[in-house]
Amino acid sequence: MDRNLTLIWLSENVAFVKSDYLGKLFLSETGKTFAQYLAEFRIARAVEYQKGDTAIPIHDLAELVGYH
Repeated sequence: MDRNLTLIWLSENVAFVKSDYLGKLFLSETGKTFAQYLAEFRIARAVEYQKGDTAIPIHDLAELVGYH
């Protein structure tokens, strides 16, 4: 997971639209802001990692899923 993943980065490098527009589109499609969606996704990934290896230190787990 890239800890630098942001709506602005996506708008500039993937979608090629203004970030305001992409944010509104994302909210209308998912019912969540990009930040909410990303946080929930990262937490879900952390849970998956924990299921596989409960010995992963929290700080390592946080880095694995994109938190710094």
